[in-house]
Amino acid sequence: MKKALKLLLLIGWMILIFMFSNQNGNDSSNTSSMFSSLIYNVFNYISGGNIISQVDFLERFIPIIRKLAHFSEYLILGVLSYLNIIEYSFTKNILKAILFSSIYASSDEIHQLFIENRNGSIFDVMIDISGAIVGILICHCILKKWKKSY
Repeated sequence: MKKALKLLLLIGWMILIFMFSNQNGNDSSNTSSMFSSLIYNVFNYISGGNIISQVDFLERFIPIIRKLAHFSEYLILGVLSYLNIIEYSFTKNILKAILFSSIYASSDEIHQLFIENRNGSIFDVMIDISGAIVGILICHCILKKWKKSY
């Protein structure tokens, strides 16, 4: 990928995370419920309608789905930050990408303290950082293996 495209993807992804974080509590809950309902409908279709009721499913799984969303958002941020950092740096790329992602995760949770019906959470920061680390390490291993084969 070209440097500019990588940078635009990173900035675009950061804006998307910011937009999700900027939703008030009610809008954020509605987004989670809508996505969870979609997941329920897929599982319900696959199982032939043999799973628990939608209300029970949403009560049980919305918190898990929300945490997986945090993890996934930052997994992608980790990959994009790592791809950008390796363009401009030759040493300690993994640590720099983790630091970048960690700072962004922390600032994102601080930002949520100022949004109506939202709160910042150290637990969410840890989930975000975990997602970023997994993304960075996966990307690093794939690139390392790819470079060895060529």
